[in-house]
Amino acid sequence: MKHHFQLLSVVVALFTTCAAISAQKMPTKGVRNATVVNNSGKTVTISAANTAKNFSMNGGTVVVSGANCLVKIAGYADQVIVSGANSMVHVERVGAVKVTAANAMVSYIGGPRPGVMPAVSNNGVNAIVKQGEFD
Repeated sequence: MKHHFQLLSVVVALFTTCAAISAQKMPTKGVRNATVVNNSGKTVTISAANTAKNFSMNGGTVVVSGANCLVKIAGYADQVIVSGANSMVHVERVGAVKVTAANAMVSYIGGPRPGVMPAVSNNGVNAIVKQGEFD
């Protein structure tokens, strides 16, 4: 009976830890903040790890290759590419999303036009791409 209780305690601790990890928000300790406004349709690359950025786009491509990044994009991006592990990206409107990073999360409100969803390629291990916002 004692062994069953110990096993049950380990299972409960494991579930609690996994739930806490999956529910946690992006860590903000040591995060650098910056604002970039890109209206020219060029490429914005975020390659530094542990970076938080909020900016607007009017076309163009966003590449997130840094790990543990938190990125919020207002406006429209032609393409969002995420290869930085554990990164979280939210974009208002996007034409295409490509994810190759492990544990990445990408959310979007809509596609390039009303009623048109973005093209999505998600090859990241435990990566999530979804319409809406993350809790």
